[in-house]
Amino acid sequence: MTKIIGDPEIPSVSLDRMRGLGGDWAVYQNHDVGHRNLGHLSFIKYGPGCTHRVPPNQHPDTPKMFGWRYLFVGYVDLHEGKIHSPQ
Repeated sequence: MTKIIGDPEIPSVSLDRMRGLGGDWAVYQNHDVGHRNLGHLSFIKYGPGCTHRVPPNQHPDTPKMFGWRYLFVGYVDLHEGKIHSPQ
């Protein structure tokens, strides 16, 4: 796991969507210091029945982004709406 940059908040739209879908969510953050979206968050649902049973170390590539920029930084606590590091 990589240390989170700054003290980011989960956007309310993202949090509402994750709460609506339920399950477990991993948090990824853009750590590319030369990129204009440094610090941006991305989320992946993981667990049984999902593509990933456990969170990968970096976000997979998508048509909209290169995954290597986004590193695993923690888990979403859907009740508190906060990011927590693994214990």
